This record gives sequence, structure tokens and C-alpha cells, in this order.
Amino acid sequence: MEKQKKIVVVTGASSGIGREFVRQLGYFYRGLDEIWVIARRKEKLENLREESRVPLRIFAGDLMRKQVYKNYHDALREAGPDVRMLVNAAGFGKSGIFTDIAEEGKKLQTDMVDLNCRALTRMTQMTLPWMGRGSRILNLASAAAFCPQPGFAVYAATKAYVLSFSRALGAELSNCGIYVTAVCPGPVDTEFFSVSGELKGAFKKLSLVKAPLVVHKALKDSRRKRPVSVYGVVMNAARAGAKIIPHGFSGGVAGKMKKTDKGTPGYLDYKKKIEIIRTVVYFGIVAAIFLLGYFQTGTRLNLLTVVAVLGCLPAAKALVGVITRLPHKSIEKAKAKEIAEKTGHLTVGYDMVITSRDDIMPVDCIVISGSKIFGYTRSEKVDLKTLENYIRTMLTANGFDGLTVKIFNEYKPFLTRAEGLNNIAAVEMEDTKENEEAIRRVILNISL
Repeated sequence: MEKQKKIVVVTGASSGIGREFVRQLGYFYRGLDEIWVIARRKEKLENLREESRVPLRIFAGDLMRKQVYKNYHDALREAGPDVRMLVNAAGFGKSGIFTDIAEEGKKLQTDMVDLNCRALTRMTQMTLPWMGRGSRILNLASAAAFCPQPGFAVYAATKAYVLSFSRALGAELSNCGIYVTAVCPGPVDTEFFSVSGELKGAFKKLSLVKAPLVVHKALKDSRRKRPVSVYGVVMNAARAGAKIIPHGFSGGVAGKMKKTDKGTPGYLDYKKKIEIIRTVVYFGIVAAIFLLGYFQTGTRLNLLTVVAVLGCLPAAKALVGVITRLPHKSIEKAKAKEIAEKTGHLTVGYDMVITSRDDIMPVDCIVISGSKIFGYTRSEKVDLKTLENYIRTMLTANGFDGLTVKIFNEYKPFLTRAEGLNNIAAVEMEDTKENEEAIRRVILNISL
């Protein structure tokens, strides 16, 4: 009678964390006969043969299409293997506001749900009949599963599903001796961000880790029958912080605020709220790290206290942002609307707080037409000549010479001059828009 093959099945094996699982599994399971790998890019799976200690059986196909499931099902029935581990690592994310992503591609977010949730569930359902006592399932979730993530809404929701499904399934299968681990990494240095979008934020960049470390920890946690695997002090603290900070605050408040771009009306108020939320979250994480260390060791003199102190740096930076912006408000909506109606041919910027080495100078609005720049500030504390000279100096340093800069602290005179510029621009119809946009960018760059 032919010996039953011991195998591991890995989805998403062509890159990132899935590929790293294949590299390490030969060391984790010494008696494996094969690793079955599933991914779209066949050539990458073929190249993976050279990096694996265990022979690979390749299933090249898209988990959002039926054919790969048919091939996999047929192979299971034909081989009748003993599946020692299933690693569901296939998935992708896309960051951005929900409506913005929908405009970019109508299927992007539903495809995310299909791959991250439906495909994982289907692979689990198909594989379980071939698993026995001592088998393991590792489902790749994310630290994004710990709380709602405005700007990453669908991805975080799919990973929350994976985490919840894994914990519940693990409880159901415990009597069968099959153990399920949800792997919840933070940012990992893989191809993921080439699809999801560039990693933003100092805290996230500082918490970026290498895939081999995440996978090694996941395999060890799986061996120890742990339901959740979280690599690193920072992400463990984030997990603890998510339990301390109400989801309604970290998710709901931020979610109600549609992103407002720099230089548009409402930017200052939007940025102020974002900085407040970020500050509370950062200090919450710092507190969680400190408390985690204290409760684990019974003393403040431990490594996590050092990490908490270092974590105060981005928290303090966020607090400085709050303090700096707090006194300044966005331009009134009525004024912004009136300006927009009267400056259709001009380049306009709103809600700026221009900073020099010595001064912080709020500017409600600027209008640009050719070589002329007019601005309005409601603040009576701003020295208008100092502000004009600083803007002119910074523009000259960036290659823009011979510009007229005039700032008003009375709204009506400013609006009259802006309307006059607009009338001239409407008649002359000169092609100066590109140059005006470049001037606007420089001014925004010297603003908070």
C-alpha cells in the first residue's frame, strides 16, 4: 500500500509572506513529502523550487477563478494526502477613501473581499477533510483587524473577518486536535505596498519589519497552539491599545471626516482633528506598552519601558502639531464660496499657516495671476510686511523673480483686488496656469 504523503498547502506563495512560509517550512516540518503552492504567477513558483528544502507541487491559478479550485480538488482526491498545515496567505489591500477607490476601479474592493475572505474560507472548507489530529491552519490576518481603519476600510474589515473566523474555527476544531492561528502582522517589508499604496506615517515606517521574522514567529506560535500570532513589541502594544481606546473614537470620529487636501477650504480644521486623534492614539499605545511591561515584570525597569519612552517621540511630535495648529481656524465657508465665485480664472490657495524661523503667520487665502499674488489674513497679529517679504524671499529662492506680493487683513479690499485680477485674466487669457500652480506649491510647502 502506497504511503500517504504528508503535505503543506500554501496560497499566495509567489511573493511576500506566502513565499517566506515556503522557504521556512522545510525546517519546521522535517518529515514533509511535498508543499503544494498556489498563486497566479507560475514563473515565480517555478523559481521558488530552488529556495525550498521540500519538493513543490505547483497550482498556477487565480483564487478568484473556478479552475484552480477544480485542479486542487482533483489533486486532493487523487493523492489523498495527510495535510499537516494549511497556510492561507493569499490576499491584497488597497489604501484610500472608500469612494475614491471605487472611482479608481469598481471591482477593486469587492475583489479584496473575494480574495481575502471568500477564497480563504473556500480553501479552508476544501482542505479540512484531509486534515487530522495535530494539523495546523495559519490564516494571514493583519494588525489592521484590531480596530476600524478609515482610509483602509475594506482591507481592515476583511482582516477582521479573518481574525474572527480563525478564532471561532479554532474553538470548533479544538476537540479534533486541529489548531488554528491568525497571523496579525503590522507593516511588513514586501510587495504588498506596491499594490496597496506607499506606506505613510513615521510610526508605521518605524514599525516596518522583515517577512522572515513574522513567519518564524507565526510557525512557533502555531506549534504552541496559540490562536493569534503578533510579531514585535510595537504591534503587541497596538493590539493592547486597540482594547483600551474605544473603536468609536479611533474609527468613527476619523471616519466621519472626509480627507481635505492641503490648500483647500477646511484643511486646517480637518488637519487639527486628525492630529488630535493621532496624538491620543500614539499616547494610548505608549501607555499600553508601559503597562504591558509593568504587568509582565512587576517593575518599571524593563525593556518595554525603554520602548515606551522611545514611543513618546512620535507622540510628542503629533502633540506639537496639535499645539501649533490649535489657535488657527479654517476660512469661513461663506467667504470661501464667495472667493471661488469671483476667481474662476485665478489659481487659489486656502487655509495656510506659513512658518519662518521666527514667525507663525496664518493666511486665509491667496490668489495668483501671472506675477501678482494677493492674500488675505484675518489675524491682526500678523505683520503684513514681514509676511510679504518672507513669501517673496522664498519664491525668489525657488527661481520665481519679479513677483508682486500684497497681503490684506481686511476682507473687502482683498476681494475687490482678487475680482479685478480675475477680470483681467478673463480678458487676456494668457497661458500662465502651470507657472501659477508651481508658485502655489512653493507657498504650500512653507505652510504647516
